Amino acid sequence: MKTATKLCSLAALLACLAAPAARAQTVLTQTVFTLTPADQTGSAGSTLHFTGLLTNTGTTSVFLNGEFPTFNAPPQGLSFDTTPFDSGAPTSLAPGTSYSGGFFDVSITAPVAPGTYLGNLTITGGADGSASDTVASSPFSVTVQSPAAAPEPAPLAGLGLAALGVGGLLLRARRRRPRTSGPQAL
Repeated sequence: MKTATKLCSLAALLACLAAPAARAQTVLTQTVFTLTPADQTGSAGSTLHFTGLLTNTGTTSVFLNGEFPTFNAPPQGLSFDTTPFDSGAPTSLAPGTSYSGGFFDVSITAPVAPGTYLGNLTITGGADGSASDTVASSPFSVTVQSPAAAPEPAPLAGLGLAALGVGGLLLRARRRRPRTSGPQAL
């Protein structure tokens, strides 16, 4: 009898411990998330705006408690701003509802080596306002272009000399024309 009671207590304890893990898994399977576009390109001085659609396809509400964009290899000169999500997303999604809008911005500041930087956006939340389960995630990339090439000084100097030459020819032609004063009689 004591053994049966201990087994029932152990089974109840294991069921309680397994419940949060099952709930977290449920949250992951009841959301669909897409960044549009997930791959963006910019150059130094620009800001890229990542927008998307997050849909709750489940039968229970999902709280949206935070978002965390990260780069796989954090480059110097790229920074995140999560204000679009923080100020625009609802605190929760009821079953069958969606959030469509801004998720985060990436500012490209100099100096950033040209190339493609891969990252991932993770949205946390869950069954209540204090949950920190992964609700959704999506990969993204930022491609930094090389700065536009500045014109070389030699062609600019050539243009300046050409303008002086044309101006000199016009002045010379003007001086060679005979001047007339007043109307001439026939």
